[in-house]
Order: sequence, then structure tokens, then C-alpha cells
Amino acid sequence: MAALLENGALFLHIPKTGGSWVRHILREQGLVKMEWPHPHPDLDRVLNLPRYYPLHFAKQSAKYQSLQLHREIQSSYKFCFVRHPHSWYESYWRFMQGHDWKSFHKERQRERTILLKRPWHPNAFLEQIGRREFTSFMRTVVEDYPGYLTQMYGWYAPPGEIDFVGRTESLVDDLLKALDLAGIAVDEEAVRNTDKVNTSPGRIERPEWENDLRMAVRRLEAPVFERFGYKLTA
Repeated sequence: MAALLENGALFLHIPKTGGSWVRHILREQGLVKMEWPHPHPDLDRVLNLPRYYPLHFAKQSAKYQSLQLHREIQSSYKFCFVRHPHSWYESYWRFMQGHDWKSFHKERQRERTILLKRPWHPNAFLEQIGRREFTSFMRTVVEDYPGYLTQMYGWYAPPGEIDFVGRTESLVDDLLKALDLAGIAVDEEAVRNTDKVNTSPGRIERPEWENDLRMAVRRLEAPVFERFGYKLTA
């Protein structure tokens, strides 16, 4: 989930990019001031906390006796992480396979209130595909939702709106850099020695790509490859 830090910096958690580990580090280092009730709120839901989560906003404002909480969120230093498209799809598929394709979107139904009638999850479309072998899963993504990851990254890191976008492939170094740029001092040794969190089940083998699907993802997710400097091979 998104986290507002004690110094006013803001972390946005994009699914399957190492965010669970980042959140663990932020908590262990005593940096977290407030978290959002949704596991993966996008930038719109983060910046508009009073509109999307009015009860949580009211509770947090009362807790900190602050009339400036919304303004603090709006003006925060913001950072998040992305992942190579091929690796992201592999990781998502492996994760869901290991969890028997449990619907996290349906879990959001419990959020229904008078003020929030439409629960949301960024991966709702992929969940609807359901259990399939990897090639069939990716063909459905490519055919029915081309450029899915480009759109999802855009919900969290629209150009010009995020101060620092790191990469999962260099997660430790990029987190340390993000925190340094935010003016936050941490125990670097402790960060580097912290084990991974919430990884895909080891019993689920990394899937094999058919070349046409690999190339289709390269073409359809071109904005991700180009903006974040990823090469064709993961």
C-alpha cells in the first residue's frame, strides 16, 4: 500500500515491483507516518484521499491533529518502482498460479460503503482471465488488452508527476537513492541485508516465452521500454 513518510515523502506501491519489500524496509526503519487502506492505490487515489477514503482521511487527520494532511500529500516528494515488462508478466502469472488465482479484486467488495460504491484493483482485468498456462494467458492479454502494463504504470507514474522512478532490477540501490534524494537517512547495511518479501512461489517455474508473444509485448509496451530504458531481453 502507499505510505506517507515522516518527512513528507510518499511511496506508491505498483503491484509486482518489489513494493512489499520496500514497505517492510520503510516500516523497519521507522519512517512510516501513514498508510492507505487499499493495498495498491494509484496516484489519483493517493492524491485524493478525502474523496476515495473519507473515513480514513478523517481518522488520520484527527490522529495527527492536522488540517494540512491533504496538502502534505499533494506536495510530497513521490517515488515508486517499475519492472521490465517481460519479467512483470512472468512474475504476475507465477504469483497468481501460486495463489490458485484468488481474486484480489473481489476482496475489494468488502470496501463498499455509501461513499465508495465501486471497489477497484489495478489487476482486475488480468484476474478475469483466470487460470491458464502461460502462453494462453499472454495471448489473451495481447489480444484483449494490448499495452496493459503501459496503462497501469501510467496510473501510478504519469510523466512529470513522480519525482523518482526506480527499477525492480536494481531495487536496493534505487531505494537507497530515492530515500537519499528525499533527505532521509537510513541504516544502509540493514537495508542491504534484508531478505526479499512476498516473492512468487518457488515451486512455480519461470515460464517460457513464445517468440511472437515476446515481440508483441515489446511492441505493445514500447512506452515502458523507452521511458524506463529497458532492453528487449529481460
